[in-house]
Amino acid sequence: MIRYRQLMHNLHRLIWRSLLITLLVLTVFSFTACSKIKSLGKLMIPGSAKVSPGAGPFHTLEEKRKPPKPLPVNRPVQITFEADPVHYAAVSPSGRWLVHTSGRQGSQGLWLRSADPDHVFLPRRLIESDETPSAPAVSPDARWIAFVGTGYDVKGDIYLTAMNGRDAKPKRLTGRDTEDGAPCFSPDGKTLYFHQARPGETQRHLMALSLDNPDSQSFPLETGGDGAFPSVSPDGKRCAFVSVRDDPGGDIFLLHLETGRTVPLARGPARDLFPVWSRDGRYIYFSRFALDTDRDGEVTLNDRSVIYRVQVNDQNPSAYPITSASYSAYQPVVSTSHLYFLSTRKGVSSPLTGRTLTMCPTGLQ
Repeated sequence: MIRYRQLMHNLHRLIWRSLLITLLVLTVFSFTACSKIKSLGKLMIPGSAKVSPGAGPFHTLEEKRKPPKPLPVNRPVQITFEADPVHYAAVSPSGRWLVHTSGRQGSQGLWLRSADPDHVFLPRRLIESDETPSAPAVSPDARWIAFVGTGYDVKGDIYLTAMNGRDAKPKRLTGRDTEDGAPCFSPDGKTLYFHQARPGETQRHLMALSLDNPDSQSFPLETGGDGAFPSVSPDGKRCAFVSVRDDPGGDIFLLHLETGRTVPLARGPARDLFPVWSRDGRYIYFSRFALDTDRDGEVTLNDRSVIYRVQVNDQNPSAYPITSASYSAYQPVVSTSHLYFLSTRKGVSSPLTGRTLTMCPTGLQ
């Protein structure tokens, strides 16, 4: 009997030891398995093992979501910040000088300032006048400025003045009988192009005037119809202009100066104005009024305009927008390195009375 009890006691001890060993083995195995699972989790999720519930499957708490990199697009840069609106502006071909008119009472005239935001100096008034000049144009050598003045004729005459002459009196180039506007220089600076409306006529026509001969008279360019806002190509062989012959809103046409052949370039129901050439002669930029942004039921010059670009040598030219329709972009001007335009992007609301000058990088060209 005693042996039986001793045998049972030894058996119980053996069973308990086996259970303890089994439990210890299971504990060690469970700990090892958990460590492997955590290691796998670290391999699957970059960074720390502490995962933020709102971070998503590929981001951790320590590694917060980074903002996306900006797209390689051209962002406009504002270069005039005065409260006074800029009505008209021109930039020298080098992009160094900016000539503009101011809309503030008492500040009328023609102003000269730096067009480079990295080289700023105080604006200097070139011409003091009780009336506001318009449509300035800078010669290729940056020595002369052509503009439209109404002091002698309220309809508008073309004037020429020296850029560096403080006391130089502007020279009037056209007469009182006609309405003259939108001057532009030829690439060699020897010819001035502009549009003109003769007495009794409602439509404008393209004109040219030689600047080499002081006694020379302006002569018309045959385009097969009306023409306004001329812009001559960098090689001097073609002239872009606006015509209402097919559309009362205005289309962009191209005149070959050597042959007189005229071809349409940008057509449609939109209002197209202010064509200007890229420096390489491949594109033409212009202002297009195509959207009823003020929601008055019609597209007018009070709506926001957009800068468009069209390739000149394309067999089927198609214009596409360069600037956003969320703000007005008006009157493009091209220099060697930038595209400039007037805008209400950070100025007052009216596109025709209050604008700031903005520039875009050369990548647009």
